Amino acid sequence: MPRATVSGTDVAIKILHSHLSEDSDLADRFRREMSVTRGLDHPGIVRVFDLHEHEGRPLFSMELLHGRTLHERIVVGGPIAPDDARRMAIEMCEALHAAHRAGVVHRDLKPHNVFLTARTDWPNRHRIPNVGAPIRLKIPVSVVRFRP
Repeated sequence: MPRATVSGTDVAIKILHSHLSEDSDLADRFRREMSVTRGLDHPGIVRVFDLHEHEGRPLFSMELLHGRTLHERIVVGGPIAPDDARRMAIEMCEALHAAHRAGVVHRDLKPHNVFLTARTDWPNRHRIPNVGAPIRLKIPVSVVRFRP
């Protein structure tokens, strides 16, 4: 995932792959859905900060998280203890409820799309990225490290 520093905060950068951005309808949908996601404010939803363009390709900056996906956790650690699973389910339901109140439906929630942060001091350790992202579309990103 590309990274940058914005106002002293490390962020992740997602950019629509060049061959996908040639489809103006798809690029417009990407911009619209990221714009909607940008308005969501809940500790269980990964924050989108800014929308930009680079060489005609839409991109956005989002909260940079450290940790792993729920899928990776299950593969490495096996079954999740019932109390942990219940806490995770409650956090995910609260985040999805906040998105639904804003008129946004995730449409692709699965273990690959639930992120377990390494920060245990956050209100929501379990985060949902890509709320509002296009469904059935794997968005390839180029990995670049930016320095201010």
